[in-house]
Amino acid sequence: MWYSSYSTGILDVDNQHANIDALTKLYAEDSDQEAKWLDMLFQSIRFHFSFEENLFGEHFPDTHRQRHRQLINDLGQLVALRQRGEITKKQTVEVFRETLVCHVTDFDLDLRDMRATADGLTPPETGARRLETGGGYPIPDKY
Repeated sequence: MWYSSYSTGILDVDNQHANIDALTKLYAEDSDQEAKWLDMLFQSIRFHFSFEENLFGEHFPDTHRQRHRQLINDLGQLVALRQRGEITKKQTVEVFRETLVCHVTDFDLDLRDMRATADGLTPPETGARRLETGGGYPIPDKY
């Protein structure tokens, strides 16, 4: 289950995070179509990273972009290990979940501040404006 405490305040990004979490759960639970769910999960992460980078264009931090490349490489190797039966499904699920949460908390929550700055607001004003306008985004816990 995806939690609002991981919200970036960017609806499409947050929905993609929740989708990746849901695909991880489907992969964990469906042994009949394991290969299908694993491929969908990996492709969803690749799409998500591309989406984030395109959303901010040239303003997207190089360190974040480099982290995306590293994660795609690492997760691609993980998928290959699983396909060869060298690691368990449970290990695969744990790595995908941990990777998602760590990446969101270490990198993606910064997107909230980048978006606020682009909108001419400071991050605390972002939450206040959502309340005033009924923006529909969950208010991050730290505000």
